[in-house]
Amino acid sequence: MIRFGFAFKIGNDRDTVLGYRFDDRPGHEHVESRVLLGKQQIVIEDPNALAEFMSELPGADRLYVRMRSMIGGRTAVEYPLRGSEAAVQAAFADCPMPPPPSQPRGRTS
Repeated sequence: MIRFGFAFKIGNDRDTVLGYRFDDRPGHEHVESRVLLGKQQIVIEDPNALAEFMSELPGADRLYVRMRSMIGGRTAVEYPLRGSEAAVQAAFADCPMPPPPSQPRGRTS
């Protein structure tokens, strides 16, 4: 599980939309997530969304997170990630992550 916590209400589970990107890479919008009771935390628990996030994290320098909701409006935060690769390897040394979801294949000419 990936959890982002805030000191204010960000929204509710029905109308909050989460998006993120690492560094200058393409971002992800409408990420499968849910807002926890208290409306100050949002989590990514879906195995595919979690695998995709974790596959892009190692080696990234910055994480940009965006949320939109009726209650909280727009919220954006930037997290510095220098040294994240070693931390991820240590955290998951005994708990391998599932492979990231396969990308849809485009047509070839």
